[in-house]
This record gives sequence, C-alpha cells and structure tokens, in this order.
Amino acid sequence: TKQTGVAATFTAPSITGEVRFGTGSDTFDIADGSLTGNVSFGTGDNKFLLSGDATGTGNLTFGAGVDTITTSGTSVFKGAVDFGGGADILSIGGTSSFTGQLTNAAGLAVSVQKGTFGVVKSASIASLTVTDGGTIGILLDKTPGASSVLNVSGTDKFAEGWKLRLSVANVGQAEGHFIVINAGTLTGGSNLAATTDLLPFLYKGSLTVTGNQVAVDIVRKSGTELGLNKSESAAYAAIYDAIG
Repeated sequence: TKQTGVAATFTAPSITGEVRFGTGSDTFDIADGSLTGNVSFGTGDNKFLLSGDATGTGNLTFGAGVDTITTSGTSVFKGAVDFGGGADILSIGGTSSFTGQLTNAAGLAVSVQKGTFGVVKSASIASLTVTDGGTIGILLDKTPGASSVLNVSGTDKFAEGWKLRLSVANVGQAEGHFIVINAGTLTGGSNLAATTDLLPFLYKGSLTVTGNQVAVDIVRKSGTELGLNKSESAAYAAIYDAIG
C-alpha cells in the first residue's frame, strides 16, 4: 500500500481510521499527507515507511517477523509500537522524527542518522547507533515508570556530535538524578552533547557517562545565573516553592 506524494498546489492526501493487513509480508508506504489511526500488520516481514513531509499518529502492531520502520525527509511519527518480538529494525534518517513507546522490542536494532528518536517511558532494545549529529529525545519525569529510560542489551555506538534533547514533565518537580541509557557496551559516550533548549529557564542540566550508563542531573539555577538582583534573589526561593 502506498500513499504517494503530490504537487504543492494540491491538497495532501490523508488517511483517518484503522488500517488492518492480512497474512504475508506487507509494506505501508506514506510519502505525503497524513495518517491518523492505528495500523495492524499480520504475520510476515512487514514495513512501515514515512518519507517526504508525511506525518503518522497512532499505534502500530507487528507480528513476529522481521519488521521495519523507516522515517526519512522531514516526516514525523508519534504513537506507540508493538514490534511483536522479532529481530526488527527502526531507521530514522534525514531530519525526521520518531517519538514512540516501544513494546516487545528486545530484538530491535535502532539507527538514528541526523533525525530524532524520542524515547517514551522505558524501552528495551537490542542495539542503538547514532550518527551524523542524530538526537535522542528524553523526557524527565519523577513519576515512577514515566521517565525516559533506554535499555540496550547489546551495543550503543555514538558518533561525534550526537545529542540528548532534554525536557521535563513537571516544571515544579524537575530537579533530580535520572538514568537515561543503560547499555551492554557503550561506545562514543564522550561524544555526547546535551541540548537543553526545551528545559524550563529555571533549570540547567549536566550529563555523566559512567561505564555503560548515561545519567542526567537537573538542578535549579542560582539567582546569579538567572540574572536576578539582590532583592529578586531574596524572593526567588519563595517563588520557586510556590511553583512546585
């Protein structure tokens, strides 16, 4: 199944509702427009492809075959994916973005080339490779089970220029120590850079790579770091407590 691209002068196509595939190896290729709804694949080696400026929102469910998700161009996917427990592939290229909660993904190999991989809650995968300045999006949340944690049983390979994009779920409860990546083998951790643009202005983040683990510490900026004068700094603590 393919939803092809159209000229800029035409309205982009859209699919709304549930899509179900039968047995066999199927390919769902969306090169333009939007998909809003859940997609279920049957048995076989299935593929879900997003390219161009296409968008996909919903849940994807695969069987136990060798399944593949590929995003490229400026495409965006947001949802949840059940990979079905196979030896699967997630490839994020171009400046595309994939943000999803992963289940049954212990055999999943993830590659991020320039794009962004947004990790939702806890995910367990087989391997992760980040190149060409790719980004891992992390949401920090003190609610048990809600914070982004990527558990990689095999190897994490990070090329120079890769980034962690940090954001917080609760402005008033952002401070803390968060483990964000656990790996069997971590290669290139020293190449890590943090993108804190999405952190609230009150906070700053720092990264620690210890062995095969990457952690983030979020602390409140001082009054001086915020550019406050003496009287403003005196009121800062009370204002912060009120926000929390």
